[in-house]
Amino acid sequence: EEVQTPVSKKLSHQVRLDTEGLDLAALGALPAASTQKVAPVFDLFGLVDHFGSCGFGHYTASVRNDSTLQWHRFNDDLVTPLERNEVVSEKAYLLFFRRRDALCRRQTQSFPDGWPHRIDREWSFLDG
Repeated sequence: EEVQTPVSKKLSHQVRLDTEGLDLAALGALPAASTQKVAPVFDLFGLVDHFGSCGFGHYTASVRNDSTLQWHRFNDDLVTPLERNEVVSEKAYLLFFRRRDALCRRQTQSFPDGWPHRIDREWSFLDG
């Protein structure tokens, strides 16, 4: 029996998005039953670009400074400022978002009040 080798191909299309104000509720990305305590709005604060193909290539990182709100690209030992419209490209590989509601909530069964969505005390799994 012949063994088939999986074939992988890098996608090279640009994902269009704003660097600020990604609203998951407005996009319909959350189930209707997942009512949130605070609007699920996210801002991009970093990304990794990949140049090359699946088997090899080079990575750079772009990060927004929280104090100055200036974007910078880190390419090995070279750091250069970026305009906001230069941040997202077809080379984007990983995107890092931060929820505007910056509170860290510990999601445990014993402390459901810390969950980001509204809860119903009648849910059976909270009985534990």
